[in-house]
This record gives sequence, structure tokens and C-alpha cells, in this order.
Amino acid sequence: MSKPLVFVAIGAASLVSQISSTAIAVAFPDITSDFNVSIVLAGWVLTASLLATAVSAPIAGKVSDSFGRKRTFTFLVVLFTVASALSAVAPNIYLLIFFRLLQGLGAGGFTASAAGIVVDAFPRSRQRAIAFLTTITTVGSVLGPSVGGWIVSSLGWRFVFWFAVPWGIAALVIAALVLAPDGKSRKFEVDGRGAALLMASITTILIGLTMVGNLGASWTTRLVGAGLLVTGAALLPVLISVEKKIADPLINVTLVNSRPFLAANVYNSIQGAGVGVFQMVPLFAVTVLGMTASQAGMAYTPRPGGMLIASAISAFFIVRWGYRRPLIAGASMVALALALLGLSQQAIVWFGNSVSTMAILLVPVAIAGIGGGVCGPAANNACIELMPDHVSTITGIRQVFRNIGAAVATTVTTIVLHSSGKLAGGFEAVFFGGAILIVASIPLILAMPCSARDTR
Repeated sequence: MSKPLVFVAIGAASLVSQISSTAIAVAFPDITSDFNVSIVLAGWVLTASLLATAVSAPIAGKVSDSFGRKRTFTFLVVLFTVASALSAVAPNIYLLIFFRLLQGLGAGGFTASAAGIVVDAFPRSRQRAIAFLTTITTVGSVLGPSVGGWIVSSLGWRFVFWFAVPWGIAALVIAALVLAPDGKSRKFEVDGRGAALLMASITTILIGLTMVGNLGASWTTRLVGAGLLVTGAALLPVLISVEKKIADPLINVTLVNSRPFLAANVYNSIQGAGVGVFQMVPLFAVTVLGMTASQAGMAYTPRPGGMLIASAISAFFIVRWGYRRPLIAGASMVALALALLGLSQQAIVWFGNSVSTMAILLVPVAIAGIGGGVCGPAANNACIELMPDHVSTITGIRQVFRNIGAAVATTVTTIVLHSSGKLAGGFEAVFFGGAILIVASIPLILAMPCSARDTR
């Protein structure tokens, strides 16, 4: 097994996954207009993938441990690649949403299983290898908006999905040649009921919310939506009951019920909601500020770039600062960024031609990236502090809460934009509302697990 080629296979799959996930935000305005559908319906192109990733990521790691690294990784990359190709030729929005769901299952799954392959290949330097893999995925997030903007402007939004196909095929060929063969698969139990109930509950709630929030819909439609809201909410106690009876559940209810851990993951959900709101920045740039897709991609790039730099610095200084200071500082910066985005239309009037529209948008986007980077490592480590012997479980739960927060925020944002009448006013409400929500989450930080540095 050639270790460098192992990293090439894993890195290629991880890179294209991240590029695709961020590039789709830039393609979103064109998808909406091309299919001539409402923002609410088109928003499910983003939401479906987030929900699928929330469920597949924690399960894939467990399957990989028992079923085999190579088998699991190969299956999930095939799923991602085929789903990308199908998304590229989707004839309508409904099939595109379904294919994006499959793409999210594949992407979330092989990202989780990739870590196991890297650890097996580099047992003596696994921390460095994992750090390098994390860097690759972050670089993909940085490249995604610019690559997506160029592709959409030059070739059209469908080529955002075609872009992933050759990369996926290359990763499969290299993986087939260099990954060590799997041994006999061991018997394992996957929390399929928990995953199905979680997906069904959140999806039903979000569909119901979409129907109820559509002010132009008939009363019959809105009543059906209310029924779906009640049904989705009723599934949550069933989910909790099922999870309590399973030895290795998707969501450890006992752990989540502890006050510090619950506070940490409510905060993670709100942090994820910020991600959902920022996915709409390219739509804001194109429809309200009049930018091209390429310009919107450039304007969105400082966010992942700022996160990359700030997270590296924050991870280094956590041992000095503790967790709470970075969390408060990061949340404050994200709230400031959202408030500045809410003021950006007025700022264009104030500054006139003396400051470019691009500059007015770049500043808050960069601040948001830095803020997210500052609080990201601290949020993850604050959860791990509670149960350091269960890192994979805690990381999986955090990802579930974060992705659900992003999915809910995406749906709520599209409902507000659709109901506002004018997108400009709708975006102001979304940005200011997001800022208030982030500020309101700061007291949760004080209830989260703390390190010795936090008490000084």
C-alpha cells in the first residue's frame, strides 16, 4: 500500500466534496431562475444535502470499522459520483433535490470514513495526517466559491456537478489500486431506526414549516403543513425512546441530557444556523446587489479563507485562553458580520461611488469567516472536555446538531425571503434576525464545559 497514493485518493475525494458543497451556494441563484421555482422550493437543494450529511456522517464511521474501510469508502464515493452526475442532468427541481440527498449521503459518509483510512495508513503520525486531511478539506471550502462562480458564469450551474465526476472516478481508480484489501467483515449493528426517525422528524417539520410559512398558499395547504409540524414533533419522543434502548445509538440521549453538553450542542445548532444563513449570501449578492455569479463567488471566498487562518491560530491558543473566551469572541464577530450585512444596502447609499459594492460585501463576509474560525476549535474541544474517552461519539453528535441547525436556518431563510415581497427587505430581516439569534446564544457559552483556563 503506497501511503502517498492513499492520501491522493482520500484527499481528492475530500477536496472535491468540499468544493462541491460550497460551490452550490454560488450556483443557487441560477438554479432557482433556471427551473423557475420559488426560493422556498429551491432551498431544498441545499437543505436535502445538509440533512443527509447529518445522518450519514456518524453512521459511516461505525460501518467502516466493521464492514471494511475500502468497501465503505468505495461504495460512498460511487454514490457521491453517480449522484453528482444525476444532479447535472436533473430535468426538474424535485429530482435535483432527491439527487442532492443522495450526494449528501455519499459526501458525509466518505468524509467520515476517510479519517479511519488515514489513521490505519499512518499509525505513527496519525495526528499530523488527520491535520493534513483537515487542511485539504478546508482548502476545498476556500476554493469552492471562486471555482463555482467561474463555472456558473462560464459554463452554467450544471457543470458545478459535472466538475465532481472526473475527480470521483479518479479517486475510485486510485483507491482500488492502493488501498489495502479488507478482511472479513465483522457483525455490526447500525442505528438505522434512529437515523430514519431523525431524518423523518426533521424533514417532516421542515416541510410543514415550509407549507405553513407560505403566505400565498391555500388554507388547506397550510392546515396540512400544520399537521406535518405536529407529526414531526411527535416523532421526537419516539426517537428519544428508541435511542435509550440501543447500545450504540446515533444520539446518546444520556449524554445530550447533561446540562453542559446540551448547552454546547444548542450553541452548535445556532452556529450551524449561521452557516445556513451565510449560504444565502451569493443569492443576496446576485439578486439584490446586482453582482455576477463570478463576483458573488469571489465575495463569498473570504469566509472559508478567514476560517482557515483563524481556526489554525485559535487551535494553537486554546491552551492559553480556554474555551469560553474564543467562543464569545467568535460569536460576537459573526453577529457583527450579520449586522453589517443587514446594513450593506444602506452603506451603498451612504458611500456612493467612493467604496465599491464588492468591498462593502467583502468586509462582513471576512469578519464572519474569522469569527467562525475562532470559535470552531473551541466549540469542538468544549464538548470533548466532558467525555474525552468518547471523541468520535461527541464529534458525531456535534456534527448532527450543527447540520440540523444549518438545515433549519436555510428553510426559515427561504420562507422569510419568499414571504417578504421584496428580496432586499427579506434579506435585511434575515441578517438582523440572525445577528440577534447569535447574540442570544452567548449565555449558553457560560453553561458549557469549561477548561482550567476558563476559571482564571
